[in-house]
Amino acid sequence: MANARSILVSSSEGVAWAKLTGKASFENSSDLKSFFTNMIKCGYYELVLDLKECPLMDSTFMGMLTSIAQKLVEAGRGNLHIINLNERNMELLSNLGIDQLFAINPNLTDLPALPAHDVEIPLASTEQSKADYARIMYEAHQALSDISPDNASKFKDVLEYLRQDIEQDKSL
Repeated sequence: MANARSILVSSSEGVAWAKLTGKASFENSSDLKSFFTNMIKCGYYELVLDLKECPLMDSTFMGMLTSIAQKLVEAGRGNLHIINLNERNMELLSNLGIDQLFAINPNLTDLPALPAHDVEIPLASTEQSKADYARIMYEAHQALSDISPDNASKFKDVLEYLRQDIEQDKSL
């Protein structure tokens, strides 16, 4: 039985899979970003994120997804496939204008299925300090702001607050 909030991961034949249970937030975005980034470095360019059991995403998590999609663009290949996305989460992605960055609820028949014998393993959670969270949130909101001028104006104050928080932490 999965915890109230967990991420299960697996990989097979060039495809990296992750299944998130619970709210997608700043608290779990860094771990998932590390997993997908490492998978890209290992040559896995088709990434699948199953959000069937995810009721809601925060802006930090959506910014992390944006930065992963940008890494695939920089690599010149691959896709971030988001499957089993509920209506509310689709609306959130659409409102930020980032829904076009992902293959949402695609037909995955072109990708190798996760073999039944492969086991999804829990993604280890990394302990984060307040300064780590500020940096994670800043990077995610900057990625969202870089996508569109509308997002830049939406997150201007958030970015300024986080920048000040990061600078204050450096001076201590």
